[in-house]
Amino acid sequence: MSASPAPLGASLAPTPIWRWIALAGYPIIFVVALLTDQPQLRALTMPLLAIALVGPWPDQIVGRFVLGLSVAAALVVMIWPTFALWPPGLICLSAAVWFAVSLLPGHQPRIHQFAALAVEHHQQSLPVDADRWLRGWTWAWTIALTGLALVALALAAAQQAMFWLMWVVVVMPLVMLGLLLGELYLRRWRFPDEPRWSALFFLRTMARIHPGQLD
Repeated sequence: MSASPAPLGASLAPTPIWRWIALAGYPIIFVVALLTDQPQLRALTMPLLAIALVGPWPDQIVGRFVLGLSVAAALVVMIWPTFALWPPGLICLSAAVWFAVSLLPGHQPRIHQFAALAVEHHQQSLPVDADRWLRGWTWAWTIALTGLALVALALAAAQQAMFWLMWVVVVMPLVMLGLLLGELYLRRWRFPDEPRWSALFFLRTMARIHPGQLD
């Protein structure tokens, strides 16, 4: 991994602005709903969450279904505001399952897929003895995502909106960031002869990879 990497390939495009807007708007609406004591405002978060996942105008049928489902979910939140607390935990748990499935025999671990795609688009290659390392980090992400999801779901079930908001908006992103940077710096110790990426460039590369690009 190089200090002066080659330009990104076309398939690793920058994250669209609409995704950043949707992700930023999600917690803002929750804060406004809490401050104004208007829990029904949480209904607005459902379309935003769907846009963050599939985009405002998805081409695939699944994406359109997710957007349509978000409208139905918004109606449910108008009647049952606590329902708005459940999707982040369920999405996180789904991600944990997605990582876990890749650990089954005959599958390539998910972190291996991320790493292979990243280095390929920088005209580099993975270390020949990286298999156990990448499988181990796939296990780490599986366990971490499961734990994060279970806590988020527990807070949702207890209707602890303020603690839930802190967990989802602050703790979960920090844990994921810690996993990313932890792997980056520990990799320098584990593979000292490999070229290095800066933390900023590494995070930028990871942000440009979406699940649809993986096997």
